[in-house]
Amino acid sequence: MFEKKSTWPDINLANHQEVYKYFGSEPYVTQYDGKPRIISQATREVVECLYEPRIDYSVETRQALQTMVETEASALILVNHTSNHDPLLVSSAIRKEPSLATVIDRSGLRIIAKDGMFRWFMMSRFCEAYQLVPAFRPVDYPGDSKENRLNLAHAAHGSVDTSVGYLKHGDGVLIFPEGKCNEHRTRVLQIGSSAAKIVLDAQKTGVDNLNIICMGVSRGPRNRARSANVHIDCYPAAELPNRLPQVVSFMQKGMQSAVDQAGLSYFSGSRQAGTYTEARWLYLLGKLGVNPPEQLAA
Repeated sequence: MFEKKSTWPDINLANHQEVYKYFGSEPYVTQYDGKPRIISQATREVVECLYEPRIDYSVETRQALQTMVETEASALILVNHTSNHDPLLVSSAIRKEPSLATVIDRSGLRIIAKDGMFRWFMMSRFCEAYQLVPAFRPVDYPGDSKENRLNLAHAAHGSVDTSVGYLKHGDGVLIFPEGKCNEHRTRVLQIGSSAAKIVLDAQKTGVDNLNIICMGVSRGPRNRARSANVHIDCYPAAELPNRLPQVVSFMQKGMQSAVDQAGLSYFSGSRQAGTYTEARWLYLLGKLGVNPPEQLAA
């Protein structure tokens, strides 16, 4: 019911080879009946009205982001997973940070998200607008059969190879290394090795100018996705160790530090809730030729 009819291959674990062959070729956003640019822009405008994350980072991170703009560096973005809102919330946060938005807008941002999001009509619109790429998670495909284990292993390898291809092309890649929603939110779950494999494989294939961006999301004690705080840290990949376990450990610590800082700054920062959102709604209503409600127009 409400499944998306598109040029996408059948997105399921058994068909993972065709899935990554498709998403690893040209940007799939441009292949939707000649209309995706209009759909994508309209969807993004609406989503940015719904989320108002506050961005926080250090002076050193600001300088690193500026250097990324000047040197046209690629970015692998690691984010803790607090809810199903995260792909849209974090995308909105990136668009609101000028330096990071410049890095991403130069080529594009590929968000690796669970495959289930692609099989429902409404969510598939967001997948299309935000250039999401499916990932097949073990938590969604339980089972100890040899075939299932092999399919998951091959799918993980395909996801890594596809992500490396995006980085070589200059795209940014955003992943949630925890692999599932973290109910605790203040403590990052043990991450898998896929993010570290992406970095090491990218460096082996000649992606030298690569940066690792850790984004910590804190939604406060009331668990509000709309007004979450996002802290950003930036690390040149060239400074990372060259062995897989050490890279995983480095990323684990970097993500935890970003989450801790996001939680601290959630309470210390000036939020001014509503200002940006109201401005975006006024902009959209003006585009549609609709008179705004009195509470917005005031």
